[in-house]
Amino acid sequence: MKKHWIAACSLVPVFCACIVGCGRQGDTVEITGTVVFDGQPLPKGNIIFLSVGGKGPTAATTIADGKYALPIAHGPKQVQIQGFKVTGQAHVIPNNPSSKTVDVLTQYLPERYNTKSDLTCEIKASGVHDFTLKK
Repeated sequence: MKKHWIAACSLVPVFCACIVGCGRQGDTVEITGTVVFDGQPLPKGNIIFLSVGGKGPTAATTIADGKYALPIAHGPKQVQIQGFKVTGQAHVIPNNPSSKTVDVLTQYLPERYNTKSDLTCEIKASGVHDFTLKK
């Protein structure tokens, strides 16, 4: 048992070195932006930046009142945007009326902005990346 514990502990520095070494300092920049849908700021949603070709890190964050901000790696990105609206309430524990209730959220943006997105952007430096979406 002691050998397994020692072996596991000896891997911790290796694991930490891999995490720290996987990205060079300065590889990310801070971007901000707004997301507008049908002329109005998107009240609630997510924005996801996928590396083109699947090479490189993915970055994602929430959108609140049409605004977002996040650190992100340089390079070309495919962008997916999801918008959510409250469509009801549900109990945390189904069929238990005394359990806490939470909002039920439904994604309402067209597929062309998320699952079938053709939105792209190039991240070169810190800056603003706004997205104006139409119905």
